[in-house]
Amino acid sequence: MRIALIEGEGDSTIYHIGLIGLKLACNGDAGEVAHLPVSEKTMRDSLIAPVESVAEFPDAAEGIAEWRRAEGGVFTIRMAEIADVLEQTMCSPDRTVRD
Repeated sequence: MRIALIEGEGDSTIYHIGLIGLKLACNGDAGEVAHLPVSEKTMRDSLIAPVESVAEFPDAAEGIAEWRRAEGGVFTIRMAEIADVLEQTMCSPDRTVRD
């Protein structure tokens, strides 16, 4: 996980994060998610320790811009639960792929 942007203060702080190496049951591949908006509590409850890494993450700018246009929400659940939601969404047979 990498934090791409932090905005707001206190209880309204939003962390815009990206994920790489996400293992999905439907295809077993390590996937990536460029943008996930999460709350301060989600960050506090889900992280064990910061790690420095040279891994390359996808650019979150487009996802953040789309999130703002859509006036999107913020995940307030633990990262493990977010991973479950992502797997259900990304592995759904009804999933449509956007270009």
